[in-house]
Formats: sequence, C-alpha cells, structure tokens
Amino acid sequence: MEFLTKDVILAMDDRDTEVVEVPEWDGKVTIKTMSGRDRGRYDNYLQKHMVGKGKSRVVDMELTKAALIVQCAVDTKGELMFSHSQIPMLAQKSSAALERLSQVAMKLNGLGEGAEEDAKADLQPEANSELGSGSPPDGDAQ
Repeated sequence: MEFLTKDVILAMDDRDTEVVEVPEWDGKVTIKTMSGRDRGRYDNYLQKHMVGKGKSRVVDMELTKAALIVQCAVDTKGELMFSHSQIPMLAQKSSAALERLSQVAMKLNGLGEGAEEDAKADLQPEANSELGSGSPPDGDAQ
C-alpha cells in the first residue's frame, strides 16, 4: 500500500452509498456515508439532546433516528435531502421506514453496537496477509 498525498486524499470519492427500498413510502432513498462535517453535526445534535445529570446523562432517543437520516439521506445529485429543522417532521413518519433507513446509515457509518468489532474483523484479513498470521501454514507444522 502506498503513502497518500493530500491532493490524492482530497480528490478521493470515499463516501459509500446504498439505495434502500422504502415500501411504506412507495419508493427508494439513497443513504450516504457522512462526511466529517456531517458527523460532527450529528454528534453535536446528540450532545444537545442529552437527558439526566452527571454520569447518568444519556441521549434522548426520541429523534435520534430522524437526526441520523437527515445527515445521510441524499437526493439524486448527492446533496442532503433534509435540513435539521425537518428532524421533528421526519420523526413523525413510519417507524418501520425510519428503522430501515437508520440501520443502513448506521452500517455505512460504523455506528452502533458491534461497529468496533466489525471494523476489527474487516482489518484482520489484511493484517494477516501483510504480516503473516504467526502460525505455520497448514501441513507445515512439525
């Protein structure tokens, strides 16, 4: 693997998309990996919607799926479909549709339970191929 230059990194189209069928809305929605800026907006939204005090503070889950979709649903030009002011309106839509879209958004963005383990598993074969597994190949054990 080569070392990258800043020009290569900045020119790279590194945001995956997935088209999701939404039967509740009789159509499809494209979900895209968040940019760093979009992720920051999402994180800020979550921080602003915490309930409780001290170490027992948790995110108020009422609008979190809609907030995630707002940062990930894009139109045919790849632009965000919704604005932050539309989060409460989007949250009024079908929970099944929101769940389906938010699951894809979570998967694409490495969010949720198991994301860290999935990332480690994704890296494991590459690490083994470059560094070796540390075990002798089958049939070579003595």
